[in-house]
Amino acid sequence: MLRGLAIDTTQKEVGLAAVDKLDDVDRLDQVAQKAKTKAVRQRARKIVGEIEEAERAKKGGTSDDLKRRRAERAQLVRQLEAVADSYDFAKAAEVVKAAEVAWARLGGDDTDERFIKAAERFWRRKEAYEQQARTADDLRVVEREARAEKDRAAAERAVARVADRAAERVETRPDAAGSEPTPDGATAPAASDPAIPVDPVRAAREAEARARREERDRQRAEEEARRQAIATERAARQKEEAERGAAIASSLAALCDDMEGLAAQAKDDTRGIDRLLAQATKAFEQIGKVPAAERDAIADRYRIARGKLVTRAGELREAEDWQRWSNVPKAEALIETARQMLEAPSTPDLGNRLRGLQALWKEVGPMPQRRSKELWEQFKAACDQVYDKVRGQRAVDQERYAEVAKVKEALIAEAEAIQDSTDWAATAEKLKALQQQWKQSGHLPHKQGDELWQRFRAACDWFF
Repeated sequence: MLRGLAIDTTQKEVGLAAVDKLDDVDRLDQVAQKAKTKAVRQRARKIVGEIEEAERAKKGGTSDDLKRRRAERAQLVRQLEAVADSYDFAKAAEVVKAAEVAWARLGGDDTDERFIKAAERFWRRKEAYEQQARTADDLRVVEREARAEKDRAAAERAVARVADRAAERVETRPDAAGSEPTPDGATAPAASDPAIPVDPVRAAREAEARARREERDRQRAEEEARRQAIATERAARQKEEAERGAAIASSLAALCDDMEGLAAQAKDDTRGIDRLLAQATKAFEQIGKVPAAERDAIADRYRIARGKLVTRAGELREAEDWQRWSNVPKAEALIETARQMLEAPSTPDLGNRLRGLQALWKEVGPMPQRRSKELWEQFKAACDQVYDKVRGQRAVDQERYAEVAKVKEALIAEAEAIQDSTDWAATAEKLKALQQQWKQSGHLPHKQGDELWQRFRAACDWFF
């Protein structure tokens, strides 16, 4: 009873309660395969796994080791998925390599696909990033060398200019005795030269400092470009997720339309309701990917429409159950009729009556599962006995028909023997007597009787 309830119910709580009370592995396997509710199927499979695990533990062996390996593999999967989308590729690469080594040591299991996909995603991202970085590094090296060469040339030109100006000042400087006389006859010192000599070492240091500033500016620009690339990738990913979420929202909204339309119909289609509910349950597992602005509205529509369909399906099943039980008396009446046919004297139309009874059985309709097989077996047994009776009656009839046909063949032979006679009076009387005997000889099946009658009548008509 619990197995049937767990399989047939569409109410998750009822099905889960029924499954939790089952402890037979075979029945749980049937529930796991046939239950209409996904949660019930999953619970049944989980209980079967726990029972099998417990049985393996009783037998001893490596149960604890298997659990440890399974836990370590699950931890490696979580660890790898946590760094698969990281941008700190140097640090994450060490984690991924260590995880791959540990994974190979533990061996694979059902989660191989998750681990392999996460590892492949990381290595693809790292390769793409390094390829992009190599291209940018090559360009930066060329630019850096060109700027350094330019700075060196500029520094050399600056030193050369300073040296040239110093040489010019030395050539044009007056003698030390050539001071300009003052109005009072004193000698005033010569005016200071406005062109102060420039230190070449200082100029080189300034050029080096300028180069360092430019290098810092380039590094900042590169960092900004990297952040911009990350932001662009994030924006593209967010756009893709938004588009996927919009598509899922559109699909779920269309599914809600179908559910609401079916709920509004007066059509009694239990299978259609169950099929749509199962489809909706599977589809709405992705409700979390729907944009937040639409999620609540779609979830409310789904909840309301699902409630109506579940109620409708329950009502239809209840009505179907009553209909099945109402068909039981009809089936019992047909069984009783078959038994009466078995006990009653045989009649020529017994076979036709049996076929009519079997046709009526097909019109009875479905019955409760626990009674259907029992009633069918009773009806079939009664019909088989009636059919045996029909076959016995047919054997008797065949013997009787053979005797009747033999008599009629003899009458035909007599009629054909005298059909050309010219003794009109005597022959006429003889044929009339034969016709009277024909009427009293008995009946044959329609086809056989007609063939013999046509022959007998042809002989009579030939004479008359």
